[in-house]
Amino acid sequence: RYEVDLGGGNSLSLRPTNLTQQCDVKVVGIESQPELNGQVGQVLSYSDSTGRYSVKLRQKLASGRDCVGLEPSKVVLSPGTRVVIQGLSNQQFNGLMANIVETDHEAMKHTVQCQNGKMIKIKFDNVVC
Repeated sequence: RYEVDLGGGNSLSLRPTNLTQQCDVKVVGIESQPELNGQVGQVLSYSDSTGRYSVKLRQKLASGRDCVGLEPSKVVLSPGTRVVIQGLSNQQFNGLMANIVETDHEAMKHTVQCQNGKMIKIKFDNVVC
């Protein structure tokens, strides 16, 4: 749990799954809207029901839109981002918190250090920030 200081002597204890880290991302691999590729934005939220991030782009699209819904496989998270691992066939890692150590853009994988100390390489879509 995270202890969030609300000021005035008040605090709130929250589980990591109840928070969304507002981290910077780079958009990749969008075939239907290639103008999105290379765009940089910030994660505003993640929806478990749709499996998508809501990302606010730094630069508006030609349509005037600056918010898009993207699957985790379509965003590159920066090293240092805290994530939760999901969807691995090796169940022992699912649900663990981890820290992105490095990114292999060609393989579309992050190297993460898990809360149990192990380092693993996993696909972009197997982490949520």
